[in-house]
Amino acid sequence: MKKVLLVIFLTANLMFSAFLTVSAEESQNDIKEFFITDTVGNSIYENPRILQNPKPGDEETIINNPAGANCAVVIQEYGINVPALKEITMTAEHARDTLDGAGYNIKYLRGPLRIQVWYAITKWIPRYIGGENKVFIYICGHGSGDTVYLRPWLKMTAGWLDTQIDRIKNKYSNCMVLVESCHSGSFVDDLSESNRVILTSSNTTGLAHGPWDGECYFSDAFFTYLETNPGGSIGHAWEFADEFVENIVNTDPANQGQYQNVSIEDSGNGCYVGNVFVNDALPLTDSMGEEDGNLALSLTLKNQDNNEEETEMPISVSNLNFNPDPCQKQSCYTISDIYNAYR
Repeated sequence: MKKVLLVIFLTANLMFSAFLTVSAEESQNDIKEFFITDTVGNSIYENPRILQNPKPGDEETIINNPAGANCAVVIQEYGINVPALKEITMTAEHARDTLDGAGYNIKYLRGPLRIQVWYAITKWIPRYIGGENKVFIYICGHGSGDTVYLRPWLKMTAGWLDTQIDRIKNKYSNCMVLVESCHSGSFVDDLSESNRVILTSSNTTGLAHGPWDGECYFSDAFFTYLETNPGGSIGHAWEFADEFVENIVNTDPANQGQYQNVSIEDSGNGCYVGNVFVNDALPLTDSMGEEDGNLALSLTLKNQDNNEEETEMPISVSNLNFNPDPCQKQSCYTISDIYNAYR
């Protein structure tokens, strides 16, 4: 009897192991890329279907240079009943389009599983980056301390993300990470590293604001600056977005007591800087006496750093894709606390 039970037990274990192996293979197959070769150098889109009817887990791949180029991974929270899903999607698509215009090879993930994020960073980027190029990782979704949501039930932590980026740090010259979420400043101490610029739309305890029918304010201003200034530095784009938040967002009476404090860190010591009610000019000195912002000021999205003249952008609602309140006054629109749902 014992021998029969042992045989049954071993057989069951073998069958279960085989099931796990097949499931793992199927999971890997789900995220393999199939490209239509474009010999004239146009962007190559994987699965165009997802542009019309996206669902959680869908991926979009844009290849501007199959031989290797700067690479970006754009990650957005996506799923059923995600508050402000339209606004999150608009913001992530703005980031994608700006990076596409700068010639990046891009992997755009909508509501991905963590295995998809792992694959995009640790496998896909090394395949398409080529040479000493840059990496830009953009994340947009609801957040809490050291956490952003990929789907309403699925989190990604700052420490886990840092582990994945560490796996490729010998593949890039510089890495830029922008986290658009409430409490995104909590990502800085984990992600901080030499040759990295960490940009966040809030500090560790603050909120990140946006309108109900438009893009998240910080990211919208940041990428609009870079679109308008093709040779503009990452540091000046951050300054512009910071100035917009201070002069437009934080002066709105609807935000009293819920001010947005954007942050930056690029010294590698894990201490971010950024002041509320101040139009910050980089570099800024952090709490450890080191300057943040010098690396960001030296970098542009493109490889030809600082070789194109920048155009100064005035702080104006007309520069961004907003839908003001019916009162039609520049300073009058509702800024709702749409990012606090999962705090």
